[in-house]
Amino acid sequence: MIRRRNVVLLAAAFTLAACGFRPLYGTASIPEGAANAFAAVRIDAIPPTNDSDRIGYLVTNALDEALHKPGLKAEAKHRLKIALADERRGLAIQDDASITRYNYRLTADWALVTLGSDKAVAQGRAETTASYNVVDSEYATLVARKDAEERAAREIAEQIKLKIAVALGAPSR
Repeated sequence: MIRRRNVVLLAAAFTLAACGFRPLYGTASIPEGAANAFAAVRIDAIPPTNDSDRIGYLVTNALDEALHKPGLKAEAKHRLKIALADERRGLAIQDDASITRYNYRLTADWALVTLGSDKAVAQGRAETTASYNVVDSEYATLVARKDAEERAAREIAEQIKLKIAVALGAPSR
């Protein structure tokens, strides 16, 4: 029984090795290593949304934390261009027409561009929704709203990071 299991595990390992499987965040996934590839990405300034420029700042910070390892410097090879759109929608409406819950939806259209050529290496759209409650205290509602914005910004940054990792890890054509 144990021998059969070992044979199956060994066969699975050889199958994965033969199919070209590479861990996404391993150093072999991207020739110069994921951390170095991410460090070579510069984030362009994000234009303000309909609501404010705060969300652009939050997304920029979240991307900076997700992509750039502290102390690791690399020469810029790519530029990340992002356009954001956001909206708030009342979700829970009471009998007196007051809204007690909002959905905050954030959408980011992004493009990873090679410096000097304006050729997009990868592009796409990241979307997320974060909810928050409206309570009697205006301050508590404001804190909940800002927390929802921060959660949405971090989620957008993670989605973009994953797509960038896939694009930079893909073999060059």
